[in-house]
Amino acid sequence: MPVHMDSVKDWEYVDLFKYRTFFYRNENSSHIARKSLVAALSTHIICKYFKLQYQVYINYYISLIQPSQTLQASPVHNNNSQFGEMAATDAAPSTYDRTKAIKEFDESKMGVKGLSESGITSIPEFFIHPPQTLSDLRSSSRSSPGAVPVIDISGINSIADRPNIVRQVRDAAKSWGFFQVVNHGVPAPVLDDTINAIRGFHEQPHENKAKYYKRQEGQGVMFASNNDLYRTEAASWHDSLQVWMGPQPPVSEEIPEVCRREVIAWDGHAKDVADKVMELLSEGLGLEPGMFRELTFSDARTLVGHCYPHCPQPDLTLGITSHTDPGIITVSLTNRVPGLQVKHEDDWTDVDPVPGGLIINIGDFLQCR
Repeated sequence: MPVHMDSVKDWEYVDLFKYRTFFYRNENSSHIARKSLVAALSTHIICKYFKLQYQVYINYYISLIQPSQTLQASPVHNNNSQFGEMAATDAAPSTYDRTKAIKEFDESKMGVKGLSESGITSIPEFFIHPPQTLSDLRSSSRSSPGAVPVIDISGINSIADRPNIVRQVRDAAKSWGFFQVVNHGVPAPVLDDTINAIRGFHEQPHENKAKYYKRQEGQGVMFASNNDLYRTEAASWHDSLQVWMGPQPPVSEEIPEVCRREVIAWDGHAKDVADKVMELLSEGLGLEPGMFRELTFSDARTLVGHCYPHCPQPDLTLGITSHTDPGIITVSLTNRVPGLQVKHEDDWTDVDPVPGGLIINIGDFLQCR
């Protein structure tokens, strides 16, 4: 079952579209995802879910990490006093009101990036995770370059090459739940433009992003920090831009102008890659190539752009807590900065993003328990 977590000190991490089993960790960060194996999926299981009318999603995940010292200071520095009251101190007062602190943070609409840029030296108490949680996620990892399968899908339309590609995708999905695809058909300039556009959104002044800050999920555009802020035991150190691209896409004017063109373009390219991968997965399960398309699996799509900014106390919190992802598949784009880890068997394994590659994460919906 996929899970992932993040926390960052010297790097800023922005990602878009996550789903499956992965764990990001650089020297001062951790981003965890646990994976369950895809065994066999029968037509009966597909039909069972289909008849129950689950709304299943394809997710796009784009990640960008850049040295935090290159970021420009923003006007949020003017709000030190407000966040100073929420920050954890060496001796937290017994009168600490967690609900009030969370509400103040949420209503500021600054997110953790604004909080980070306000100059705090300690994080708000509601971001601090229990020692047991942190210790469980700090298991040793092993670097295995190339361990996570890398699959060239350029021959997908070749009668001679396609059977081998189907086999590789099937085996990777079954044993890892993660793999990278290269020669997928998305032009390199599109990959670069998408990353730069998501960075551009998160680096805007607070007042520009605040217009999109809300907690109404399911359609349109939403910018917020921690979807589960009011439900979780400990908040995580990230902000998110979310755009629901289907089944009912937003009016283009709703998408922030700074990334509007790129988000719309990426949706088309990423959907094409997702459709190709689902065809291969379907064939690998002994089904017709177009089975998933007929079941409208690619109609519901979500773009999620996470930002994991500099954290003054990275050892006390996580960028995203360990979790599994419930969608069909995720198409992930990174700027190739190391940090992603996958739990394979009993070890966390580094994923080394390949140039121009996209990381595919098999969602829980396609897994047998």
